[in-house]
Amino acid sequence: MATPYWDLEEKERAQLTEAEVEKYCDFELMTAGVLKVKPLVLATVPPMPEPDLELHVPMSDSYHSIDIGSDDAAACGDVINSCVRISAEWVGGKHVDVARPFAKDAEVRIKRVYSAERFAEARALIERANSAKAANEKADAEYAEACKKQREALKGLWEDWHECLAKHARLGQIINTWHEYVATAGSEELAAKFLAKAFEHDDIVEAAEWWSVAIPLFAPEVEPEPVHTPAPERGAAELDLF
Repeated sequence: MATPYWDLEEKERAQLTEAEVEKYCDFELMTAGVLKVKPLVLATVPPMPEPDLELHVPMSDSYHSIDIGSDDAAACGDVINSCVRISAEWVGGKHVDVARPFAKDAEVRIKRVYSAERFAEARALIERANSAKAANEKADAEYAEACKKQREALKGLWEDWHECLAKHARLGQIINTWHEYVATAGSEELAAKFLAKAFEHDDIVEAAEWWSVAIPLFAPEVEPEPVHTPAPERGAAELDLF
């Protein structure tokens, strides 16, 4: 059976490489009930046939065109200047047509469209392309959701690993400083006194234990084992007799 990441000691987790941590991810996902994300496979989208007409189209505003077009730009300009646009308003569950003037920023733009003949020829290919695009959009959304669930399931593991790395580095800095101080002071006792000025006492004790380095004055405290004194034997006269 694979060893779960959380069964490792903190020091063992700190010594893992990123590649080694990834080997624990499958077990972590399994215990969290989250499926491992499979590589995204997208459908091949056939190239869309190009529209064969280029028409001038009157825009009702900066973003919307109306459903008419012409080879004559001036004629489309006349539509904007002499006509009103009909917009449908949803009122009480039904559409109501309302006449409104064109917006002040209405203009004539060029738009590429299919002729009826070209559309009839290319319709099957357009349907295939649009179906493939729709399937890819759905696959993209499902993939993004699966990745999100996987990230959330593994978030605690990766955060812990980075915390272990940071602790390993922090305690390692104390030990490196200790060796530098010993070389500079020429005495472990003197180096230990100066080390106490640079770092907290508990951190030095933890670093010494973590890296298995003996530092004078900072040896981890070991609680003495309790001494059990045997009870004195009782004489026959002291026994309660019934």
